[in-house]
Amino acid sequence: QGAGTSDEMQALIADLATEQAALQAKQAEQTTLVADIEARQAEGDQLTVQYQQDYAAAQAELGDLIRQEQERRLAAAVAAAQRAAENSRPATPPARGGGATPPAGDGNDGNGNDGNGNGGDTGGGSTPAPTPDPTPAPPSAPPPASTAGIAVGAAQSQLGVSYRFAAESPGEAFDCSGLTKWAWGRAGVYLPHQSARQYASTPHVSQDQAQPGDLIFYHSPIGHVGIYIGGGQMIHATQPGDVVKVSPVRWNKVVGVSRPG
Repeated sequence: QGAGTSDEMQALIADLATEQAALQAKQAEQTTLVADIEARQAEGDQLTVQYQQDYAAAQAELGDLIRQEQERRLAAAVAAAQRAAENSRPATPPARGGGATPPAGDGNDGNGNDGNGNGGDTGGGSTPAPTPDPTPAPPSAPPPASTAGIAVGAAQSQLGVSYRFAAESPGEAFDCSGLTKWAWGRAGVYLPHQSARQYASTPHVSQDQAQPGDLIFYHSPIGHVGIYIGGGQMIHATQPGDVVKVSPVRWNKVVGVSRPG
């Protein structure tokens, strides 16, 4: 009986040792997992700091691009106004006869009148008034909205987000008009969720007047839209299987530019 009790105790001790070893293994595994989580958290914090720095740098660069674009537009407008003013000046008709004084008795009395009392080629004849240009001046483009930078910054914050048709979910998925609708919505401007309707509901501008925040449209009928960020670049949700990204504007394929605000 004593030997049997001793054997049972030894078996219990062996079981306890096995369970203790398993517990220690689980504790080691837990320690490894905690260390991995802490490492991932530190990496996430570092990525957050890097993103904030990159975002601030992008905002500063965007401000410079907007200022440069506005200065360029202003210089172009001044030059165009100067050319228009020069073109509107009447040309002085050239004098006939090489400028020589006519001899006495040639029918001109020296006061700009011929022998019949009509105005001659030189002297006191009045210069005819220029004919006004019947072509009306094209309407000027609306000024860029003060909130255009907010819309561009919002679009930039979604770089890398997946494309999905009819989507408008920040951080998850967008289609082309969903991105522009959401970005301008962050700036307080409502746009419909369809590229052709966005073009129809916003003021149009020419390609050479495009400024950051303007919408760039493609295809006929219109089927794609992106948001211009200056420097010949735009942000757009491209196509299935792709993501929101920055691409060069293919001006020869653009069918329209509009300016929300």
